[in-house]
Parts: sequence; structure tokens; C-alpha cells
Amino acid sequence: MVGQRSLGSGQHRANQVFNQVLADPAIHLITWEKGYQADSDSPWEILLKEHKAAGTYAAHSFSRQRNNARDQRPYDFEYIHRSWAKNPAIRQIIVRATNPHGRTVQLSILSDDTGRPVQAIVSLMFNRWVQENDFKYLDKHFGINQLTSYRSTPYQQLRDQLSDRQVPNHAYVEKMKIARQLDHRKSRLLLADDKAQREQTQRQLHHEGILAGIAVRAPQDTENPSALAKPTAEERKEIARHNNASKRHHKYLQLRLQKIENLHQQSFKNDGEKSALEKEVSRIDQLIEQDMVRMDLSNKTLMDAIKISARNLFYRLFAPFKTAYDNYRDDHGYYRQLTQCDGVLRWTGREIEVHLVPQVNYPPKLRKIIEKHLADLNASGLTLPDGSHRPLRLRLTRKEQISIRIHDVSET
Repeated sequence: MVGQRSLGSGQHRANQVFNQVLADPAIHLITWEKGYQADSDSPWEILLKEHKAAGTYAAHSFSRQRNNARDQRPYDFEYIHRSWAKNPAIRQIIVRATNPHGRTVQLSILSDDTGRPVQAIVSLMFNRWVQENDFKYLDKHFGINQLTSYRSTPYQQLRDQLSDRQVPNHAYVEKMKIARQLDHRKSRLLLADDKAQREQTQRQLHHEGILAGIAVRAPQDTENPSALAKPTAEERKEIARHNNASKRHHKYLQLRLQKIENLHQQSFKNDGEKSALEKEVSRIDQLIEQDMVRMDLSNKTLMDAIKISARNLFYRLFAPFKTAYDNYRDDHGYYRQLTQCDGVLRWTGREIEVHLVPQVNYPPKLRKIIEKHLADLNASGLTLPDGSHRPLRLRLTRKEQISIRIHDVSET
């Protein structure tokens, strides 16, 4: 089994996974070492010298085909292998890989498979994209992830067949979630209130400064209040702005205080309900209480086996076409269209002719390749899969070449 994803957070989780793999001799795990950093105390040159002397150093190159068989890209690998310091039962392979552009990276591969050649492990990991593309192809074109049945079994009926364990109480978790949401809303309101108070203080200071400026311009010896200096038009606007802002501040202050109090009461009630709940409950009891069901995947297992068989058959038939066409950018698309195109069956008295009508007009060169491919299939001795062993002959045709005639049997 080859994987590129991490083993989980932390060294403890990694060792747990590897210990499970080591306990089962039927499976092996190859994966990247998460968070690997080259050791500055032991540069690659020193490691190289040590492991060359110990015979645990190797190197190889391979060429990866890109768009066609002639479009080769060379990749160079140097690697050392040793026991992993964090778990001696695991093999560590430190690889220095250089791509066609001369860019070099140093990575670490971990595996419990001590019998497999190191070169094979390195090649598997650096060609993992082929496997991942195949998974995507299975999903997209063969529906490997699709449900084939919605039949299910209630957990009430499965109680005696399952081993139970304690799990987090769903209701308790929901109460914890609600508590966090209430605290978040309260904190936002308190922050808004603090900001509004500071803005009101600044407005008040600005307003008092305006009033002080007006008072300075007032006559000093008069006892008549009406003789005080009058504010300018701009000062009157500022005073009006301050009064309106102060009214809004006091209005929304009361609303915020009421919302904060309501949230406080909700939090108090939620905490009381949470304290009355158990943190952990029986997994099976919780599933039954939630009316949960388990999908019956027996049909899917059979259908997945059929889909994988169809995938294998597709690739088996596709291989000679891929070699003849030699264009990796669209060869799958053309061959998939060929396998899905419409057709007409014609009994000649000796064999059944299958006239394939493609959905697209093939270029002359591609058409010759397809006709040659069909001729090779015909030469392999195709027969109708109904037990009659009647021979099949595949032909590539065009829609305009097909004409249908109705023959009245009663006239003969």
C-alpha cells in the first residue's frame, strides 16, 4: 500500500499507525515522513560518505514520459537507507531527487517493508501520481464512489452485533458549541460598547473645547447673559452634531446593555442544562436515540468489483491503441468515446457485424489507427457473449453510410 498523506498529528499517532501495520504481515505501508527537515549537523555529503562505506547508498535514474513515448524527461535519485531513529522497526530512506530542470529536493520516505528493494520503494513514491490519477479516473468514469443502493439497517437491530464504547455525548457537544457562540456574541457586543464609549469621550472633549472657545470670546465686564459671544455657523453645526451623536450613543447603549444581559441569561441557562448532561455516553445508545441507520454496502461491494473489472478490461483493450496513437493528452478521451458510441448490429448469415457510429469525425490519421485497432480485435476471434459463439466483427462507419430497409417476410 502506497500513500502520500500524513500519518496524523504528532509522533504518537505515527507510531500507532505503524504498529498496526507491523502487526499485520499481509499489508505494508510506504509514506512520506511528515515534517522532515535535513539535519544540519549531518549534511548530505557526510551521510553519503558514511553510507557508501556501509553499503547502504544507491542511485538510479529513470525517464518519465510526458506527452508521448518520445517526450522523455530524466529524473535522478540518490538515496540512503537506515533504521528510523524514532522507531527502529521502520525503514527510513532519505532521497535526494533532481528533476529535469536541475532542481534538487531532499525528502524522507518511511516503510515497514524491509524486503522490498529500495529502488522499487523510491520509484513507487515518486510515481504515486499515476495511482492517484487512476483513482480519479475510477471515480469520474466508472463511478467507484457512487452509492448503488439506499438500503439500510437501523442500529436498533444491530445492537447485539456491534461492540460498544463510550463516545462524546452529542447533546453535551451541542451545548458546548452554543456556549462558545454566546461567548463570541457577548465579546463582540462588549467590544462595540467599549469602542462607543471611547468615541463618546472624544466627542465630549471636542464639544467642551468648542464651548470653551465660545466663552473666551464673551465680554468680561457685562452682567447681561445675552451679551455673551455667539457661536459661529460652523460651531453651531459641531454642537448639533455632538447633541445628535450623544442621543444616538445613549439610545444604542441601552440596547447593547439589554442584549448583553439577555446573552448572560442564555449562557446561565445553557450552562445549567450542560451540567445536567453526561460528557460521554454509549455510542450505540446515542445512535439509536438519534434514529441513525447503517448503509447496507453488500450490493456496493459487488458493483465495485464489477466496476474495477470494467476498468481493467478497458485498460487492457486501450493499451495497444495507446501505443499506436502515442498522444497521452487525449488518447483516453478518444478511446472512451469509441467504447460509448452508438452502433448498428447486422446479421450476415455467418457473423454479426457491429457498425460503430462515432460521435465525432476522426482525422484521417486517427481513423486509420482505430480501424487497425478494430481489425486486430476482430482477428482475436470475438464472439457474442450469449453462449452461442456467433462471431462478432467490429466496423467503423459513418451515419450517412447506414440505410435501413424493411423486408416483408409475408411476401416471400
